[in-house]
Amino acid sequence: MKWASRVHSFWLAAVIATALPGVASGQNPAPAAAPASAGVTANALLASVQGLETTLAAIPAQSIHASSQRRREYRAGVAAIERNVSQAVPGLVAAVVRSPQDVGKAFRLYRDVDAVYQVGLRAGGLVTTRGGPGEGAVLNADLARVGRELDRLADFIQVTGSAQSAALAHPARQPARPRHLDISNANGPAARAKRRAAKRHKASHGPSHGGPGGR
Repeated sequence: MKWASRVHSFWLAAVIATALPGVASGQNPAPAAAPASAGVTANALLASVQGLETTLAAIPAQSIHASSQRRREYRAGVAAIERNVSQAVPGLVAAVVRSPQDVGKAFRLYRDVDAVYQVGLRAGGLVTTRGGPGEGAVLNADLARVGRELDRLADFIQVTGSAQSAALAHPARQPARPRHLDISNANGPAARAKRRAAKRHKASHGPSHGGPGGR
């Protein structure tokens, strides 16, 4: 299960880097190469699991030389992969394409496809040891492709999550407010015209005589 351990290590690194950047190494991490865009990565991942589904569907359980219980488990695993790939994965991929900077949506896609991958690994182990000649090689190639695309998605989650965490920890500085009031326009043409209009209005209406103190 070397693919399982490798994917798990990438998943763990992505979670650590997203939540606590720099903690794993105790210092600032080295700059990482920019990963492929989220949309490209998500669509490539979809294509890889669809290929895995097609390969598994072409390997009948009857060709596996194992107990009836193991063959039933194989059929159940293949059916679960078919449901997931046809019903869940396309919607998760579309969500990532719509929101390419949303690490949460990318991680939901990663977690779902990783579950498909784990089932595929179990089926692949059974086909490789008990299946017909050549079937295991094709299936292992498909599993390797899914593993590579999962690695790329993990890279995207790690790099993007670390960048977003750094931006939250060190927000951009707001421009400083002026220390004094700018009165450079207090004696400008517009201000003088406004004062003259106020004086004309006061003169045209005259002093008020309606109040108690008007006499």
